[in-house]
Amino acid sequence: MIEVNDANWPLLEIRYEGLIDDEELDRYLTEHEALLAREEEHVALVDITQSKIYSSTPRHVRRAAMWVAEQDAPIGSYCAGVAFLVRSATQRALVRLILKLRPFAIPHVVYDDEALATAWLRERMKSLRRRPSQVTPEGVGLAEVPR
Repeated sequence: MIEVNDANWPLLEIRYEGLIDDEELDRYLTEHEALLAREEEHVALVDITQSKIYSSTPRHVRRAAMWVAEQDAPIGSYCAGVAFLVRSATQRALVRLILKLRPFAIPHVVYDDEALATAWLRERMKSLRRRPSQVTPEGVGLAEVPR
């Protein structure tokens, strides 16, 4: 499952859990594309700590890299930064592979600590030009997710 949570916008949370099949990946990419179509600046946390990412097929890796290439303009225009949250060397290697296939043109980091990832994203939020009036970088927190 891939859960997309925009409740704390401009912080977009994307959490992968368990095995991801082709249909789920395509659903997520379509949903994420719709969020980019808002044309609103944001930052993103991509949490793959609970995923069975090692089971990703070569098609998933290629599809993710291709999607990033297809969405390069809106990602570059509206995403001020991405923090990838990983727990294992395998997860870190997969993120690096995707970024090698299609490097991000935006600031990005890979952390194994959610507090560090959140702090980095809050700092990136300070660079947003059109910050929603009801949200401040200090006021944004990540929703608690059972571990």
